[in-house]
Amino acid sequence: MPKKKNGAENKANKPNATEKACKRRLRGGVDPMVGAATQIKPGEVRNPGGRPKKKPITDAYAALLSNPAKADELAKAMFDQAVAGNVQAARELREGIEGKALQAVRLDGELGISTAEERKAKMVELLRRAATRLEGMSVPERTQ
Repeated sequence: MPKKKNGAENKANKPNATEKACKRRLRGGVDPMVGAATQIKPGEVRNPGGRPKKKPITDAYAALLSNPAKADELAKAMFDQAVAGNVQAARELREGIEGKALQAVRLDGELGISTAEERKAKMVELLRRAATRLEGMSVPERTQ
């Protein structure tokens, strides 16, 4: 009759979870424990700068225009086109000298409010209406 083994001996003979995972293989025969060593740890940044910003056309233009004679030729050609009526060339020249034109934004409307107290009361009313809508209640009647 075989001897009974105590709990410590049973545990020593049984494989633990790590050993089971090592025996189990992923698709293609890859060991699942290999990936744990290469995972990104919390707070670790692998590529802090990101992909380098490439601007090949700008770099090519800068290389061509580093020669002052070429830059003068380009400016003269753009000027000649603008004088001949090319609107795009004229816009390019203006934006190069003055920068892009600012666009005016006009905000107007009538709230019928003239004093600071009326503005404050209107804002409180609007906030109360929004709160009641969010709570799913009906909008209370407007008090005047």
